[in-house]
Amino acid sequence: MKNMTLTVGLVGLGAHGANHVKILEKLGHEVLGVDADTAARESFQEQYDATTFESLEKLYESSMDNRSSISSAALITGPTYFSRNSSLVV
Repeated sequence: MKNMTLTVGLVGLGAHGANHVKILEKLGHEVLGVDADTAARESFQEQYDATTFESLEKLYESSMDNRSSISSAALITGPTYFSRNSSLVV
């Protein structure tokens, strides 16, 4: 079976999100980060050399402009209330 590389939008770049990105990168997937907190985005960019966005809308706009991946996914790693509200946006 052919390996599939995913481009994953990771929503929430705190400690929980950091655990997810380590696993996703180890599996060979591209990770795009989303967080409203500028400091969290900057830290994530420096640590993982990943592209980040300030909102789900910005991530979505970017993904529509650049559809180079075979598949795409979004993983929400924030608190439960945030996950519910974020899923209603998409």
